[in-house]
Amino acid sequence: MTNLAIDVMWDDSPVDVTEEANFIWSIANKLRGSYMPDKYGDVIIPMTIIRRFECALLDDEVKRKDVIDTFKQNPNYPEKALFRKSGFQFYNTSDYTLQELCNDADHVAANFKAYIAGFSTNVQDILKELEMEQHINKMDKDYAVMQPLQRSYSITEDSIQAMLRQCTLKNLWDEIKVAQFEELGTAITGKEQKALDNFYKNKPVYDAILDALQLSVSNQKWLSPDEFTPVITEILSDVADNKTIQKIADGLSVMDKEAVIQKDKKGNILFDKSTKDTEVVKVEEDIDSYMEREVLPHIPDAVAFWEENLEAKNPVIRTGAEIPFTRYFYKYQQPTPSEELEARFSELERLVSERVAKLFGGI
Repeated sequence: MTNLAIDVMWDDSPVDVTEEANFIWSIANKLRGSYMPDKYGDVIIPMTIIRRFECALLDDEVKRKDVIDTFKQNPNYPEKALFRKSGFQFYNTSDYTLQELCNDADHVAANFKAYIAGFSTNVQDILKELEMEQHINKMDKDYAVMQPLQRSYSITEDSIQAMLRQCTLKNLWDEIKVAQFEELGTAITGKEQKALDNFYKNKPVYDAILDALQLSVSNQKWLSPDEFTPVITEILSDVADNKTIQKIADGLSVMDKEAVIQKDKKGNILFDKSTKDTEVVKVEEDIDSYMEREVLPHIPDAVAFWEENLEAKNPVIRTGAEIPFTRYFYKYQQPTPSEELEARFSELERLVSERVAKLFGGI
């Protein structure tokens, strides 16, 4: 019976492994879209082997649970007896599966090692040869790093143009979309026609806002929203609502370390999302030590945030690593020498000239 199971496991006949392959990639994606930092070729093989063993064991949840319970009651239970219980010449006594490892990202490295340690010794020997534990130690965590929100505000020609480039007023007037709608002619849909009508309806408001801003251009700079909001509100209150005025104020601002650090109503510091960057930190390294060594010497007021949220409707995963596809699949090709390109172009030019001459009868 056992030999039959093993034969089925290692049958060389072609099988459809699409589902298994997709699952492996989904695990990689959940562990940061890519799995190991610099050893793509080395890690995908053991991951595939692990998944193959797991698929076999998961086919019979009753037997799998029996092995786990038996081992918990008696860790010295004979290995061959556990083989019989699992139905294969291998087993796993861990409660974890690859999918469940994703549910505890803070301890994924330790849990993954425990999961591997749950395999029978013959499987552990295989994974040891493939240095799976060393690969796990190279896993990373991604931290978001941002600076405190400090913005200065001004009404200058440059700041107005910058505000427009940010598409702050595109809900009122979007010249590109208007041109696209008009080019449709009679093919325009009812929804598109309604959008076009709204743009033309809002165009006077758009123009009035720009006119009011142009009349208020100056070299003055405000260092906080509390200072600037009353000013911009007075300028635009007759032509725009408060929501639009707030958007315009944000569009007229720039990051400025001389400006006041902004806080929320509870006194908590707000952080500037435009300064957001990602720091890749080894999973076993303390983030504070990393920040002190790598970030704070360059950006003294930077703060790190751990944004992983596995409970969200669309889980946010920040634990894992990187598979650099370019490093493994890109093959460098020497650029064509400029002299050779020049010769080709000259030859093409000569051929074109000859054909043009023939076309016009040698004139």
